[in-house]
Amino acid sequence: MDKFTRVGFHPLAEAQGLSPSRYVFGSNPQIDQEFLMTKIRAVVVDPSVTGRLVLRDVDAPKPDPNEALVRVSAISLNRGEVRRSTAADAGWRPGWDLAGTIETPSADGSSPPQGTRVVGLLRSGAWAEVVSVPTHSLAEIPSSVSFAQAATLPVAGLTAYHALLKGGSVLGRSVLITAASGGVGNFAIQLARLSGARTIAHIRRAEHEALVKEAGAQIVVVGEDLSAASEYGPYHLILESVGGKILGDALGLLAQDGVWLGSAS
Repeated sequence: MDKFTRVGFHPLAEAQGLSPSRYVFGSNPQIDQEFLMTKIRAVVVDPSVTGRLVLRDVDAPKPDPNEALVRVSAISLNRGEVRRSTAADAGWRPGWDLAGTIETPSADGSSPPQGTRVVGLLRSGAWAEVVSVPTHSLAEIPSSVSFAQAATLPVAGLTAYHALLKGGSVLGRSVLITAASGGVGNFAIQLARLSGARTIAHIRRAEHEALVKEAGAQIVVVGEDLSAASEYGPYHLILESVGGKILGDALGLLAQDGVWLGSAS
C-alpha cells in the first residue's frame, strides 16, 4: 500500500507511541489492518468549516441482526438532508439514498447474500463508505440499472409513488406536475403516464423541456406562473413542489373533488 495520511484516531497507534490524530498508512501493516476494521470514511457536519461538511474517519457500523452491511457505490442528494446539514449540530451525518453491494449479510438471514447489488434508504448517515441498512429498506438492483441510477430512487421515487396513490385512479384524467424537472417530478411524470393519465408538466426554464418530455409529459408549460396550464385544466390531481404564487395558482386549477399534494419549501 502506498503511504498516505489519514486523519483519525486509532488506539493501537496511540499505544505504540504514534499520534492518534495523524497516522501515515503504509507505515505499519498491523495498524493499517486494525484501523480499516474499526473505521470508515463518512461525511460529517462540522460548523467550523466552509460548507459545514467534511470527510472524516468515523466508527465502522455495527449492524443489528436484521441489518446488512452495504459498501456504498453511489448516493443521491435530496433537498431535505442538504438543508438540514446547514443547521445540524456538529457530528450529524447526512444521507438518505444509497446504492451499493452487500458486504456482510444480515445475521438473521433476511438480507440478500454477499455481493448482491442493492439500493437502500436510511434516516441519516448514507454518505459513507459502509453503512448498516435494515433489510426491510433494501431492494436488489436489476442488472440493467446502474448504481447511480438506483441511488436516485428511494426518496424521490417513493414520494412520487405515494403521491400518485393518494390521487386514486388517474386513468384518462388530467394530472399537473410542477417542478417537473426535479427528482420527484421526473418520477411522477413517468408513473402518471404509465397509469394512463393525461400528464401536464410545469417548468420554469425552457431548457428543461426536452428532459420532461423524455420522461413522458404529453404537455409542457413554461413560466413563472401557471397561467399557461389553465387551458388544460381543471386537474384531478396536482403535485406541487414550488410554493409561492404557483401554489396559489395550482389550488385554483383543481377539479371538483380533485386532489392537491404539495412538498413546497
